[in-house]
Amino acid sequence: MEICASNKLLLEGIAKYGSKNSWDKIAIMIPGRNRKQCREHFINKFNNIRHRPWTSEEDNEILTRRKEFGNRWTQIATFLDGRSPNDVKNRFFGEA
Repeated sequence: MEICASNKLLLEGIAKYGSKNSWDKIAIMIPGRNRKQCREHFINKFNNIRHRPWTSEEDNEILTRRKEFGNRWTQIATFLDGRSPNDVKNRFFGEA
């Protein structure tokens, strides 16, 4: 599988700077992309995110944790293996 040029630059930036609080530096390496776009693309494409149907157990976990944490999707996502905070938020609001 061939990786496109922007994905290659993204992965090189992550290898060089890491994926924690380095998105400004990484975005500079990729023309036309800002830090948020780089982070979201990495999380959704390369960060072991599950691309399978949601289970009823996951739905119940989201409902339970939202009562506990409110709209803190990053915290809620820590209870759902392989699901990004954005995936969890979209699932809650019926967009997934």
